[in-house]
Amino acid sequence: MILLAVLSYNPWHIRGEVVAYMRANERVLISAAVFLDNGRILLAQRPPGDPLGGLWELPGGKVEENESPEACLERELFEECGVSVWVGRKYAASSHTYPHATVTLLAYLIEGWRGELQAHFHSQVRWFALADITRLELAPADVPILTRLRHEFS
Repeated sequence: MILLAVLSYNPWHIRGEVVAYMRANERVLISAAVFLDNGRILLAQRPPGDPLGGLWELPGGKVEENESPEACLERELFEECGVSVWVGRKYAASSHTYPHATVTLLAYLIEGWRGELQAHFHSQVRWFALADITRLELAPADVPILTRLRHEFS
């Protein structure tokens, strides 16, 4: 139902991109973190030169072979954001087919973290009011999850 709403009315500014680092027809599983704090959400901006450069997304990364989505989040958030996290329950999932790959995004609620959030890979990581995220250029796979979050928590 949420996906239909996004397709029929799209307040998001989305820029479609070719995901050049993925092989044609590749299926990729991504684990994403939902950091919520008093009506705000943490988003990360893809770096310039990346196929999705400049777009905002939930922080996380590609689940490696023989790795659970939760373990992926612990590893990726330590590597890319410099924090240790307590991963909570799976919140939502979405899929998006880019020209060269289909991405399945699993979003998990983050129950807590230790350390100072930093941008080691992304251009920046930043807190946004959920009500304001419709003004951002978002990675297409993140849109259905962010739409649900905005409706449920803002």
